[in-house]
Amino acid sequence: MQLAIATNNFRTFWTNDRKYAKYNYFSRRELCLAIDFLIDNIYVRFGDSVFRQVIGIPMGTNSAPLLADLFIHTFEYDFMLTTMKQDLTKAVQFSNTFRYMDDLLSINNEHFGHYINASYPSELELKDTTLTSNEVHYLDTRIKTGNSNKPFHLSQSTTRGMPSHFELLIFLILTATSPPTRQTYGVYISQLARYA
Repeated sequence: MQLAIATNNFRTFWTNDRKYAKYNYFSRRELCLAIDFLIDNIYVRFGDSVFRQVIGIPMGTNSAPLLADLFIHTFEYDFMLTTMKQDLTKAVQFSNTFRYMDDLLSINNEHFGHYINASYPSELELKDTTLTSNEVHYLDTRIKTGNSNKPFHLSQSTTRGMPSHFELLIFLILTATSPPTRQTYGVYISQLARYA
């Protein structure tokens, strides 16, 4: 049986069998064709005029964040494969680099800026939000390193009804011996909601 992606409104996963009745199945080829169709057939109405989008990923659709994430990931993946083959030491410097959608955070990699052009397409506009060597904006949060008693200080970068600053209470590191991921993230999200 050919590898396929199974999906419904609640879950998506790769599988070799199509035994689940409440899922839609796509082969890799069908998935690529569906994505091509979506990207090539986005229309926007402005007043009485209808325009076809010909550049970029269609924003506002349910799949837009995932498509944008997948697009950027392909560049990062290619960069890391090439870098690991050429210089493993340099590749390890990126082990503490994180991206959530279009926000990047690279910890303890002072040369990250030198590799931007090799990592990302020239069409992508990147804005450096580093304030000092120990302070940065990431996901609407100002992160500042401190001393051994208080290693991190977080404060909100924008005002959205949240406290102007707060201290990091727990810093989660998920490892193979950690509790199950789904429950851990549930606790983490509930704590974020509590402080929101």
